[in-house]
Amino acid sequence: FEMKTEYDRLLERDLKAEAMLVDSIQTMMDHATDSMELYRLRKDYYVAEQLFNDKFEKLSRNYTTSVTERLDGYIEKYAKQKGYQLILTGNNGSVVYVEESTDVTADLIHFANSEFTKK
Repeated sequence: FEMKTEYDRLLERDLKAEAMLVDSIQTMMDHATDSMELYRLRKDYYVAEQLFNDKFEKLSRNYTTSVTERLDGYIEKYAKQKGYQLILTGNNGSVVYVEESTDVTADLIHFANSEFTKK
């Protein structure tokens, strides 16, 4: 999916500085000879890695939400253009689009509640 590929490129771009910092500290740790210097570098590495991971999680969540919202819009537009009332995913059969007139959720809840209260 092209949009997901584009967001992956954006994610890589937005994390480049943090990734370079983590890599440079790792390189300095690999060449450190003084134990105090190594200790300081390990602390710096831990902080840089945490910042990288936190930013990755936040950006990934934002990009995933954006992709999902846009894709949902594309699916709805496609379904309406093609006259489809329902579109399911291929993976697990989840509903990705349902025409509002075919949504029986409220009626089903009413039925279930009435059956429950008969007991």
